[in-house]
Amino acid sequence: MGRASNRAQLRASRVTLSGVNVILRMRWLSVLGYCVCFAVIATALQYSSSGVLSDSLYFGVTLGVVLAALTRWKTVTVLDEGLLVAGGYGGYFCQWSEVAVERHQFGPLSLDQLRLRKPVRRYARGSVTGPPEFTWRPIRSKRLFIGMWDRNWRAGPIGAALTAPGASLEGTAPTDAVAT
Repeated sequence: MGRASNRAQLRASRVTLSGVNVILRMRWLSVLGYCVCFAVIATALQYSSSGVLSDSLYFGVTLGVVLAALTRWKTVTVLDEGLLVAGGYGGYFCQWSEVAVERHQFGPLSLDQLRLRKPVRRYARGSVTGPPEFTWRPIRSKRLFIGMWDRNWRAGPIGAALTAPGASLEGTAPTDAVAT
């Protein structure tokens, strides 16, 4: 009986943001491009040090597969209140009012990114006698290349959520860019 009441207390004390609208995982094309480049570099470095091609290929492919699994594990959840980025150690949340759209120009390519100005990370403090306590603490600003998650993000749930408070979806110049 004591164990069931602890579970009920734990469920009641959980921090809930809202119902989940959309969970986005990184697109496979982005994951594969990223991991194949990493695998080729790792294979070349291993081959230059050992001189054995088969072991070097095995090493590079193994690292590429592990990196692909870890990269694909990271998710972006679109909530009513903001974005929740999860994966790896912990995760972080940012309200829609603190999300800005920036556009970077790399030669002929232009990449949109979301700048999360005041994200918060969830920390859990465990206790032997009771349920864990969850606190939200601020962390430094983050950048999220949204094209890796959702190609048509302006017409999707992220674009709809950003225009609801009156924000503009037009990309602005990065705030920390040096004018030339």
